[in-house]
Amino acid sequence: MNLWRCIIACWQGNETIVIPTFVKQILRFLGFDRAVSFGILARLWSLVAGPVTMMVIATGFSPEEQGFYYTFSSLLALQIFFDLGLMFVISQFTSHEFVHLAWGPSGTVVGEPIAMKRFNDLLRKTVLWFGVAALLMIAILVPAGFFFFGQKGIVTFPWRLPWTLAVVGTALNLLVMPFFAIISGSGDVVTANKRDLVGTVLSSILCWLVIGLHGGLYAAFAVNFGVLIVSWGYLVTKRPKLLMFVWKGRFGNDSAWSDEPGSSNMGGVRMGAGSHSTLTVKDVDLKNRIVRIRHP
Repeated sequence: MNLWRCIIACWQGNETIVIPTFVKQILRFLGFDRAVSFGILARLWSLVAGPVTMMVIATGFSPEEQGFYYTFSSLLALQIFFDLGLMFVISQFTSHEFVHLAWGPSGTVVGEPIAMKRFNDLLRKTVLWFGVAALLMIAILVPAGFFFFGQKGIVTFPWRLPWTLAVVGTALNLLVMPFFAIISGSGDVVTANKRDLVGTVLSSILCWLVIGLHGGLYAAFAVNFGVLIVSWGYLVTKRPKLLMFVWKGRFGNDSAWSDEPGSSNMGGVRMGAGSHSTLTVKDVDLKNRIVRIRHP
């Protein structure tokens, strides 16, 4: 069984192929559920892959390239100043709203109209902020890196394009973070932790491959590229309507959810097939949260 098949199996939730039976038995004996197991395995992989990556870098890079690579990593760690630690806050607000909400097919969200209103506002404003933060990160770090590394003089290996790709990859990962904070806050911790595990494994393997194939500093982008594949691949294939809702909500009309029976949207909630009334949320006052019921 090749590595790619293992990654696909984990992506599809077929953990019996990826995780050996004796490992699952140990985890179950210790009382770990799937969410905790994926989280622990992700940390264990990082613990093992870290020293391996250091050895690969030490043997595959020249001393000057090593200095550039580790400086890349240090500057990209400035991402924390752009996300402002909002992941925990987003998860908390989402968990509060999902008391009255639930996931529908393909990433739709159904539930009480007022909770939907608050959740929609949270989702759109969160994605808007992180979109702006991602653009700011690119606009600041790319020229700052050109200035900083340009002072090193003439080097014998390319670094401008690898640096630009690394910053763009980090910014795209920053943009995807609120989606998984929301997914985790909704109670689907298994998906969030599985994404961490598969993304970490794939990133490490891609980094090693790039260094082994003499790709140089492009390895810094490979680390982000692995997480990008896993994160955006999951959203596009498993929750496409969530992405469509954010896109249409920011650049189109407010009624972005599908009007299929049993689904909810910003403008109103269809009560179901054969129903003759539609709940419509208008002018929601935070003090009394008035819901007006209109019968056509």
